[in-house]
Amino acid sequence: MKERYLGWAKRFFESWKNLEGVKTTELFAKDVEYYETALGAPCSSFDEVVKLWAVVPNNQSDISYSYEIVAFNEERCVINWRMSRIVNNTSQRIDGIIVFALDDDNKCKFFKQWRYTE
Repeated sequence: MKERYLGWAKRFFESWKNLEGVKTTELFAKDVEYYETALGAPCSSFDEVVKLWAVVPNNQSDISYSYEIVAFNEERCVINWRMSRIVNNTSQRIDGIIVFALDDDNKCKFFKQWRYTE
């Protein structure tokens, strides 16, 4: 189970680092419950998720990241991730948590993140 979650996380962060928004969205199920922010409402559709990731290649660069699994069970996985990147010519550092669940096809069916950006 842990390897399955690690595999998904690696594909997710690598596609983000490589600014491959389409490849990133292919990791999500069409009916994903996707929370861009922990306190916000989930995306209303898969198209909304696609729109979020479509801007990444246009406004981000120089991405480096690390992550580790904090907890997991049969239902969900919790990872702590850290990233540095340039967004609209401004350096950012992020420390975040993602909770996610995978369906039988290893597509993400639940995604919720909390993050602190400086």
